[in-house]
Amino acid sequence: MGQILHVSDVHLSATPFGLAERHDDIFELFEETVEVALRERPRALVVGGDLFDTWKPPHDDVRRALRLFKRLAGAGVKVVAAHGEHDTPKRRDASVLELLDEAINGFYAPRLYAGVEAERLIVRIGDDLAFYVTPFIHETTDVRRRLLLSVFKRFAEHMRGLSGARKVLVGHFSLDV
Repeated sequence: MGQILHVSDVHLSATPFGLAERHDDIFELFEETVEVALRERPRALVVGGDLFDTWKPPHDDVRRALRLFKRLAGAGVKVVAAHGEHDTPKRRDASVLELLDEAINGFYAPRLYAGVEAERLIVRIGDDLAFYVTPFIHETTDVRRRLLLSVFKRFAEHMRGLSGARKVLVGHFSLDV
């Protein structure tokens, strides 16, 4: 069935402590992750949220990430990305992850809006692998706790009919939830 490579909280475009070299270090570490994926050829690279440090990263950072994801796509490595609190706009603006989803065949970053069917959150890779990608919601901890319980129920309901497939829940949840 193949491997899944998982990363989370990458925070591309971050500049910790105001040091430009830390910005470059973060990208270089992610580039090493991409090299591992290209060498190992997992079925999917799963990003568990906060790929970027902000929902409006600098264009040069988006371009640099785009090149990396195009390399993965060219090698047949799918990317399934959940939105985290850092890369989810607080309004209905498009996120960089959504733009990558539209631009790259094999990059999936579903985001749920009112009026959109929850089945859109399911990403199928072949007949034997399915991801249910939950959205990050900017809400209080209490509201997120309640929503997380409903996410588990929806995950079970939506994935029930996918017999024979490995089912993976992908989301970005804080530890206090």
